[in-house]
Amino acid sequence: MRRRNAHGTVWLLAVGAAVACADDVAEMSSAAQLPTGAPLEIVAEPDLRLGVMEGDSVEEFDRVIGPFVTDDDRLVVPLAGPMLLRVFDLRGEHLVTLGGEGEGPGELMSISGAWARGNLIEVFDSDLRRVTTFHPDSAPRVIRLAAEGVAQSVVPRAFSEGWVTFGVDEVDPTGRDRVSAHLFGVDGTRIRELMSIRGMWRYRGEFGGGPVPLSPWAWFASGGERLFAADGLLPRIHVLDLLADSSRLITWEPTSEWTAREAFRRVSDSAVSVAPDDRKAMARARMDEAPTPELPVLGGLIVDALGFIWVRSYDPLVHSMALGGLGNPGPGGTWQIFASDGEPLPPVSLPPDLRPTFIGAERVVGVSRDALGVESVRVHALVRN
Repeated sequence: MRRRNAHGTVWLLAVGAAVACADDVAEMSSAAQLPTGAPLEIVAEPDLRLGVMEGDSVEEFDRVIGPFVTDDDRLVVPLAGPMLLRVFDLRGEHLVTLGGEGEGPGELMSISGAWARGNLIEVFDSDLRRVTTFHPDSAPRVIRLAAEGVAQSVVPRAFSEGWVTFGVDEVDPTGRDRVSAHLFGVDGTRIRELMSIRGMWRYRGEFGGGPVPLSPWAWFASGGERLFAADGLLPRIHVLDLLADSSRLITWEPTSEWTAREAFRRVSDSAVSVAPDDRKAMARARMDEAPTPELPVLGGLIVDALGFIWVRSYDPLVHSMALGGLGNPGPGGTWQIFASDGEPLPPVSLPPDLRPTFIGAERVVGVSRDALGVESVRVHALVRN
């Protein structure tokens, strides 16, 4: 008996080892078929977490706007509340604070986006319509953009020719806004309009109207010298190469468990449930009169430092305008990955409470908000093929 059990144990161990070996081989074979650098996994435990409700003043964050990591491993945390950019190393040590509210050199009246250009830090102020470049060893440089061309927002990455801004240049009260993107030179001159796409979907109603609860959003991102744009409603991304002055489309087959009708019902019920008691009836009336157009497909678009394209599918309970999610990719989620040529790759899941703002070669930066609304900035390691 003892001998037979021993042989059985050896046999089971052998089978288990063979299965494990087969799984390892399959995994290695699958990874070998992926392009070099393809994203595989985001490590769940962050390497760095910054942000407190009160205590250390440099970690009290008010309205965090797109934190990112520079090429020389500095974490930049733009804060739209105090109009500051706090800079840390990747151990969490505070290095310097830039900006401050005002209209003088190096001061800001709004923060619409910030990014790195080499070892420099740049920030766009849409109120003053200017780009401020912070140099490590000299005074800030301020470039005011020409008056022509909308500049409500900026694509947060530097281009060799300058910067790309975008915004609504035609509002349609019973249809979709026209959103255009413009290229400005490093001296602030407007070079040309790059493209226009459709944005938010609006309606008129007895109770005021506005954006439809399931409105799509115009998404813009950049990678190298390429501009990526999507209208959010259709499964396609326009890719414009600024240097070659050429364009192409990336398309995919969308998959969603939602129908527009069911999504609208769930969003309506959720919007009414979170309304104050004395406004629930009005919230229901506004939802009842709102149209139910086609369900959008896109809830988030990011291009990482190696040119891989990250797409999050539209989730009505995350991205609906009625629930405050329009234009925000939201926390967590499973993101579809595309190679630079549009080839689909295996998806990657984000930590459930992390809203991504920057995906570098080795790190993912994002913002998390706790139950009290306190924002923290986190840096996670990114595993690539």
